[in-house]
Amino acid sequence: MSSGVLSRLNGAEHADVSVRRLPIGDYELDGRLLIERKTFPDLVNSIKQGRLFDKACRLANADRWAAILLEGSFRDLARLR
Repeated sequence: MSSGVLSRLNGAEHADVSVRRLPIGDYELDGRLLIERKTFPDLVNSIKQGRLFDKACRLANADRWAAILLEGSFRDLARLR
């Protein structure tokens, strides 16, 4: 919710937005695509804590297409060093 995606989608002309907790993923599009959103710091922490691969396996086994969306810039990545 804090990423700004929800506010942009609410402003889109052809988007029907509903907010609910999903069993896996952060967004579901048209009942056919699951998206797991990660910022660079979250991605690094997920790898270090071993959560990323479990999440990726759950997404891969879902009954829909799935994607991991990385948000950020090279500056965000450089700050992690």
